[in-house]
Amino acid sequence: MSTTPRGAGAAKTVRNGSVTVGRSRLHVAEIGLAAAPAVLFLHGWPQSADAWLPVMHRAADAGFRGVVIDLPGIGRSTGAATDSSTNAIAEVVHGLVAALGLEDVTVVGHDLGGMTAYAYLRRFDDAARVVIMDVVNPGLPGTTMPGRTPRRLR
Repeated sequence: MSTTPRGAGAAKTVRNGSVTVGRSRLHVAEIGLAAAPAVLFLHGWPQSADAWLPVMHRAADAGFRGVVIDLPGIGRSTGAATDSSTNAIAEVVHGLVAALGLEDVTVVGHDLGGMTAYAYLRRFDDAARVVIMDVVNPGLPGTTMPGRTPRRLR
């Protein structure tokens, strides 16, 4: 997927593509300059990346690189996280962050995306910031969380 803007107004143009991570082929949409600080938005259930499009445009207007994905097996993405747990989905998201070369990334999630963002925060330390919204309790049964508590949560 090309993330290099070309021509006038390219920073405001949504670029659609896909990235393969493990057994998942993820639909990815981006807006903003590739060198800008990245914000990765994770949607809820039963939504898709489209839920974040208006927010993504505002992020680009504020100087950020907005990135949205359809979570594995939802919308235009194919494949599924190995066991559909939030840890497995977070693993796929982590692979996407690496594949896109996102550094100093802010991960924002709501609903299922919020539970995935929480699992990401618990498992990986490469996100600069994590925003979790509209989640009653990200540790509900059905989510699998490792035993460590990130230093920033203590």
